Amino acid sequence: MRIVMMDTTIQCGIDSEGVPINATVAEEQWAWVEQQLKDGQDFDYLVVVGHFPVLAAGNTGPTNECLFNRLQPMLEEYEVSAYIAGHEHNLQHLQDSRENSNVEYFVVGCSNFVSPRFPNADAPQFNTNFAWAEMTDLGGCYGRVEVTSTSMKMVFVQGRDGADIYSYDVPPRPKQ
Repeated sequence: MRIVMMDTTIQCGIDSEGVPINATVAEEQWAWVEQQLKDGQDFDYLVVVGHFPVLAAGNTGPTNECLFNRLQPMLEEYEVSAYIAGHEHNLQHLQDSRENSNVEYFVVGCSNFVSPRFPNADAPQFNTNFAWAEMTDLGGCYGRVEVTSTSMKMVFVQGRDGADIYSYDVPPRPKQ
């Protein structure tokens, strides 16, 4: 398994305009991410993690245009298993609605406050497999990734009692 963690605020800025603060540094980071994906072709699971979601059923969706235009094609080209993000303050599992897309999109981010609105859950760009947000006195929700030599599972966890509320077995990447 290879996990590539990127700083999406460097690549795409901190607002919806998608303009990086320093374009030179952003381009260096884009090149680094792509090289990590190229070098990760021998792994059964290739995962990318960033702050902002590429696809989102919540308030920042349905897409982050910068990530959708720059990162999403790389995720497809290098057959990334999953992209994991936060920012939306809820839990989501989305799949790109295009026929040949195999990337799983997860949003995990509601430990300090919860945003229970999903205005883009029916967006044509993706299929919403799961969307959840419930604030409790012991926190909102969390996620964990369980990996063995033959499997990868994304699990969403309720903060109140630590109960698993959703899980998905991420399929291994196609053999090269």
